[in-house]
Amino acid sequence: MGIFSSLFGGSGKESRSFDALKEAESWFISNGFDLQSLLYSTYNEAKLTRFSGATILVGTGKVSNENKGFAIEVLPTHGVVSSEIINPHGIATNHRTASMQAKISGKPLIDVLVAMAAAHRALPPLKRY
Repeated sequence: MGIFSSLFGGSGKESRSFDALKEAESWFISNGFDLQSLLYSTYNEAKLTRFSGATILVGTGKVSNENKGFAIEVLPTHGVVSSEIINPHGIATNHRTASMQAKISGKPLIDVLVAMAAAHRALPPLKRY
């Protein structure tokens, strides 16, 4: 299977992250993601989530041969409770920087990623010489 998981947190978090992926599977399918193409990291820190007890999956995957970024919060037995498609998708790969900014600002990780993506889209195009 082509899934990469980078885990952040102490012991016992590993099984929780796999449960989160299983709980989120229907969200990925309904949003057109190729499950074999997912590259993601998980976060279980309460101060980074919108919902208490949630696990965050953040990463990229293919939708119709195009890369898409995503950030989702998953609760056991509830599935995905919060989600954002991150555009441009490369912003989702900056999740470590975003998690530090979220901890400093006290904002949820998903909100920081959405703001980073919006700021990137607002930049003027690069001039080519």
